[in-house]
Amino acid sequence: MFFSAAVGGAEVILASHGGELLGSVLVSVLSVGSLVGGLAVGALSPVHGARVGRLPLLLFYLSTAAALLAVSDAGQVVLSFVLVATVGMAFGPCFVALYGQTAEFSPAGTAAETQGWVGAALQGGTAIGQATGAYALGAWVSAGAWP
Repeated sequence: MFFSAAVGGAEVILASHGGELLGSVLVSVLSVGSLVGGLAVGALSPVHGARVGRLPLLLFYLSTAAALLAVSDAGQVVLSFVLVATVGMAFGPCFVALYGQTAEFSPAGTAAETQGWVGAALQGGTAIGQATGAYALGAWVSAGAWP
């Protein structure tokens, strides 16, 4: 749930970053990064893919990349693009790892129900993240802390 909250919050804040055009492009770069990350992990051999695709490792990578993005200079457009793509590269693999581990650990005969609950938790987390991101963005704009 927290993973999808981070995704939802990032989407809201990036969409407002640097005006409508730049914000839209940054969200697109985030999506392309997710696609590239998913394809890169999918192209690995099963042994390497299982090692790289461990959820704790991916979440650590995501949180580190997101922290670097959060403290970076927003005026550096090229740096923003690189960091946003780096954050996006964790999204696809995190989804794959999350659903893969869910299937692996669900009791026999409950895979569909378990996947449904995971999907519901992801949607709930996204909603929480988007609401929190919008609230934070509004507070930052009101305080004059957002460009």
